[in-house]
Amino acid sequence: MDIERAMVEVTGVRQVRICVPPWIVTARVAQLHTGRPILADLCVQHEEGITAARLATLPVRQITMLAAEAMWGAEETIYRMSATPLSPGMRSHPPEHYRRVARVAEWATRSARPGGPAVCVAQFWDVHVRTARRWLARARSGAAER
Repeated sequence: MDIERAMVEVTGVRQVRICVPPWIVTARVAQLHTGRPILADLCVQHEEGITAARLATLPVRQITMLAAEAMWGAEETIYRMSATPLSPGMRSHPPEHYRRVARVAEWATRSARPGGPAVCVAQFWDVHVRTARRWLARARSGAAER
């Protein structure tokens, strides 16, 4: 299987379909507490039938990483959309801003983003890390509830 030619389609919650003719692979990934993805479920189809020899040629590690990349990449897009700038004319952020910051930080922690939550928030909102840390402190202190 030449994984470089793969067409990847997200088909469900943490599930992708990888098509590399003559193979069709459906993979579901999970995440260990360490943040590393693991292959939780694998369904394989081959036009000429499945044999032990053909199964042995499957690049399981690459399939797992490709599936995880597709899944968490799609999830990242959703969280990036949370990062909205301050509305014109407003001097301070509304409580909803701090709730979004907290959600993005929680996702960054859960997905083991490099740099952690503060760096992720800084990147998504295009602000300095110090500003992101200040926002996170305010979100944790309950400013989002006010």
